[in-house]
This record gives sequence, structure tokens and C-alpha cells, in this order.
Amino acid sequence: MRNIAECALDFSSKLGDDCIFPAEEPLRDALRAAERIPAVAVIGDTCAGKSSVLDLMVSPKEDTFGRMSRGVPVLRWRFDVHASGELAQGEEAAYYPLPQLRDVEFIDTSIRDFDKEGDLLQEALQGSDVIIMVISATMPYSRNAWDFISRFPPEYYTRMIIAVTHPDECSFDQIQNVKDIVREDCRRYLDTEPPLFPVCGGGSQKGYGADALTRRVNHILAVRMASLGMNARVIAATASLLEEQKQVLRNQDRLLRMDSGFLARIESEIDSVCNQMARILPTRLEAMSTLVQEFVPRLARKTARQLGYVLSLNRVRCLGHMAAGIDNWFYKQISHSIEERQEYYNREFLTACTQHWNSIRPRVQDQMECDIGDFPAERLQTSLDTYRRRLGRAVYQPLNDFGLKSCLSKLYAGQEKWMYKQLFIIFLLIAAGGILGGLGESSAGFVLVGCAAVLWVLSSLALIFVKIRLIRQLEDAAGDMHLAIVSGLKEPLFLATMGGLVDYRKLYTDIRGQVAVSADQITPLLAEHNQLFYKLTAMRQPR
Repeated sequence: MRNIAECALDFSSKLGDDCIFPAEEPLRDALRAAERIPAVAVIGDTCAGKSSVLDLMVSPKEDTFGRMSRGVPVLRWRFDVHASGELAQGEEAAYYPLPQLRDVEFIDTSIRDFDKEGDLLQEALQGSDVIIMVISATMPYSRNAWDFISRFPPEYYTRMIIAVTHPDECSFDQIQNVKDIVREDCRRYLDTEPPLFPVCGGGSQKGYGADALTRRVNHILAVRMASLGMNARVIAATASLLEEQKQVLRNQDRLLRMDSGFLARIESEIDSVCNQMARILPTRLEAMSTLVQEFVPRLARKTARQLGYVLSLNRVRCLGHMAAGIDNWFYKQISHSIEERQEYYNREFLTACTQHWNSIRPRVQDQMECDIGDFPAERLQTSLDTYRRRLGRAVYQPLNDFGLKSCLSKLYAGQEKWMYKQLFIIFLLIAAGGILGGLGESSAGFVLVGCAAVLWVLSSLALIFVKIRLIRQLEDAAGDMHLAIVSGLKEPLFLATMGGLVDYRKLYTDIRGQVAVSADQITPLLAEHNQLFYKLTAMRQPR
């Protein structure tokens, strides 16, 4: 069955990379599920002999090679590190390259406190296909284990087995008594009696009961795997994929017999749309350059605001770093606005494409006897979003070429000199006033400090006129920015606009590609598909 499923997946690639088959993913999921290795878990009190029971099923006639639980709450015995399945938190794995572990996983448990570690154990048992409850003949009263296992749903009891260990340490009558005790506990806690097997994990009778226990485990595993319907799921998923492939082959066969002039007419319609969009490109480019120019006053005002409202040494120290910050802010604002404008154009384009597609669809049904389906807007939208983001990033280069950052740095440098000069004079007057005051010339000192205060107030008022002058200087300097934007965005806007149209044309190119498939190619594909279908049909027949 796996062979047929994998051949069906390979066959999809022969129909072309553009063909999409939704049934492929469910089939891959079904194949992965079918690869699941069944698990056999043991549960019981400490020192009941759980590891010995698992070891008997692995090598009943050989000595134990140290395969013990090691005190780990949940220890998974696996063939090698490539065994499937992730380990949960608190679990560990031990790797034994033994043939018996190739197709099954053993779960050894060592739980001292069922209340504290019960969640971890319950998770391990839920994923197990066989649960072996191990009870020692010398200590048959496993109340904690029974209380824990009784919390499980009744369907778990159908895959349970009771293994009574250490029978060699008891007499025949004692063993019978232990069996009666265990069966009574089964009826009391489970309302059922799982099969019970005495097994001996050591001493002269080592291996006693191992064969019977192993046969019972294998039987439950076989029933369990059949009930999960792994193969049935793979068969159903393969059938769905073959049906989808059959539909594609039928469409290709129809396309071979259609009038190729019909697709030529569609191409002609798309060409006319392309010419129309090429004519409106200069208008869109001009609109974007105007959009950038409208941001210049905001840029100038933000630049002026960085000087502050009053003369401040703190503010002057920061002026040298503000040019880069404002340049980055302006780029982000422009980039965001251009992306918004392009998104508006993209919505218009999608609407036009949808209308054209809907007008083509009935014509394709009449001419080609097949349905091209609803307009794949999401597929085209993804491409348009990519072009839009590229256009937004493309504005950085013309802004950088224009030299906005260096222009801001020069303007700030000029203001920085003036502000430092005013602050130097103010601090000088204050220092002189302080010195005179210290020499006893208080009146002269107060006069100088007052002069410093008056100069600070006048300088702060003058800062208003400095800002106005800075705004005008920046507006004059950025007056030709729109020319740089027109030059820098011409090619990116063309790619963003025409790229969407090229992707829309590809939707019809897919149909053209199907037409190009010759009869020589279709015939063997049909034969191979029919062969796969017949193999699957034979597999589904009851034997």
C-alpha cells in the first residue's frame, strides 16, 4: 500500500509544478501516521519486576544486559536514535539494537508516588497500545497501582494484561491464592478480568511464561493496529489524490482539442490592459512625487521643533545626532504613504482582474468544457504585497541621493554655532557676576547676572525667528526633492505595476502550458495513472 501511495505522490510532479493537489497533504499525514511504532507499557509497584517482564519479551533465554528503569519515571526502550516520536518532559530513552525493538517500543515505568508523577505516567499510557500491569507474587496487594489504573476509561482495559512475577518464590497453592486475589482486584477496580500470565524473570526458571505473554501482546497489537485503520486511511487518501490527478488529466486532454485562437484572444485582452496601465504610469509617478513634496512642510516643522522652545545646553548637545533621526523618520513616513497609495492602486487592479476573470470563466466553460474556478485573488494578492513593500523600500535610494541627511546636518550645524555662542556669553556673564559678588561687588555682580538673564530671554525669543528661518531654508533646499523621487521611483513603480500584470498573465499561461502538452506526453501519463488506479482498486478488494 505504501508503494502505491508513494507512486501517486511522485505522479503529481509529472503533471507539472503548477498543478496543485489538496489531497497530497492528507496522504502524507496518513503515511506518517502509518509509520507510528506501537508501544507496550508496564505499570506496577516498585520492585514488582516491570523491567524484567520487558526484558523477557526482548530476550527470554539470555541474561539481562542492564536493561533497568534506572529510577527514571518513564524510560522508553528504542532500537536506535532514529526511532520516531518525541520525548515528553521527564521522559528518557534507552537504545538497544535488538531485532525485537525494530517494530515496537517498550515503555518502562518507575513511579514511587502515583499522585505526584501520575500525570506523566498517564500521558505515557495513553499513547500505549498494550498495558501490562505487573504484580509480584510476593506482594500481590498493589493498592496504589489499582487506584491509579481505575481512573482510566474502560476502553483501556481491553488492551491490558496482568503479569504475575516471582512465581518461583511461591508454592503452587500460594500462586493459586495470588491469582484469586488479583482476579478479585480486577473485578473490583476494573469490572473486568484481563488475561493473567505468571512469568519468571530470573533464577533457574527464567523465561517461564514469556512465550505465552509475548503471543498475547502481539495479538493485542495486531487487533489494535487494525482497529486504528491506518491502512484504510492511506487507501482513502490515495484514492482522493488519484481522483484529483484524473481530473487534471481530463482537462489536459480536453485542452489538446480546443481552439488555440481562444487563448490568443485572451492574451490580446491582457495586452490592451497592459498598454492602458503603461499610459497611466507617468500620472501615478507624478502623484507619488507630489505626495512626497507635500511632506516637506511637515519635515521642516519637525526639524525646527528639535531646536526646542527655549535656549538650552542640553538641546544644543543633541543637535549633532538629530539629523540621522529625522532623516529616518522622514523615510518611514514617505515609505508608509507610498505603500498606502500603492495598496489603493492594487485594490483597483484586483477589482479589474476579478471582473476580467469572471467574464472569461463562462467563455472557457463553453470553449474548453472545463471550469477555471473562482479568481485566485489570494495568490495574486501575495505577489502584489511583495511588489508594494519593495516600492516602499525603493524610496530610500532617491532620498539618500538627494542628500537630505547632509542637508539637515549643515542646517543644524549653523544653528548650533549661534546657540553655543549665546550660551557662552550667558555663562560668561554669570561667572563674572559670581566673581564680583565674591569680591564684595554685589551690585555689579547682580547687574551682570541680570544681563545674562535678559540675554537668555532675548535669545529664547530670537529662537522663534531662527526656527522660521530654518523652516524656509529647508523648504527651499527640498524644493527639488520631487525630481529626485520621480527619477528614483520610475523603475520600481514600473516593476510594481507591471509585475502584478505579469503574474495575472501567468494564470492564463498555466492554461497555455497545459495546451502545450502533446498527445505523446498525455498518452503514457494516462496509462500510468490507470495502472495506479487498478492497483489501488485491487488493494481495496476484500480478500
